Amino acid sequence: MNMKTEPSISIHTENIMQTTNNKKKIIIIIICAAVIIAAGILAVVFMTGNKQVEVPDLTGMSVDQANAQVLEDDLIVKKSDEIESDTVERGKIMSQAPTAGTMVDKNTIILVSISKGVGKGYVPGIIGMTESEAYESLSDAGYEGEAKAIDGVKPAGVVLKQDRKEGAEVEKGEVIGFSVSKGNMVNVPNVCGMWAEDAGIKLNNLGIDVEYKEVDSKKDFGTIVKQSRVGAVYYGTKVTLSYSAGDD
Repeated sequence: MNMKTEPSISIHTENIMQTTNNKKKIIIIIICAAVIIAAGILAVVFMTGNKQVEVPDLTGMSVDQANAQVLEDDLIVKKSDEIESDTVERGKIMSQAPTAGTMVDKNTIILVSISKGVGKGYVPGIIGMTESEAYESLSDAGYEGEAKAIDGVKPAGVVLKQDRKEGAEVEKGEVIGFSVSKGNMVNVPNVCGMWAEDAGIKLNNLGIDVEYKEVDSKKDFGTIVKQSRVGAVYYGTKVTLSYSAGDD
């Protein structure tokens, strides 16, 4: 009895080869899918990590304010230099690079120029000026003035003293205080030795009230030998003049 097995062996071999090929295809598909997914993930990471941001306008801010402004965009603010300016407040940003509106990568450094104000100057002498003249003189020199009235023998409004010495080097824009006379005092001169009537007239002409008092003295009769006040007094202050009763 002859048995023929060749056809069944052939079929079995073909099935094995087909199964192997299918497995290879599946593996290839899986590998390709993994590669595509990995590439997609890398692309997303790359695009997200390199997303550009717009540079904001930082002019007029302080460096601290500017750093707070760019914090969310992961930008960095650094001071490059200081420049004198009569238009931008001291300590504020005058200019920046890159300029506002520029698209940049995150972690980009923005260099800023800071105003150091209008610089220093020299305080003018204003003592003896009127209040309006003092304000004008300070303004011309780059300063602001601030007046206060104090007791004084000078006419009302005349500058008696200033808070910063003449010639002092001071930052421009600073406030310079000064004091003006209220004009409410008068300077009583020494009239001892004068004839009582003449002394009284002299003081009356200065706006000083006078009263007389006779005292014993070897001086000629009517000669002023003593007075109650000398120097600055308020208007309305009465000055007593003591005159000699003469040598009996």
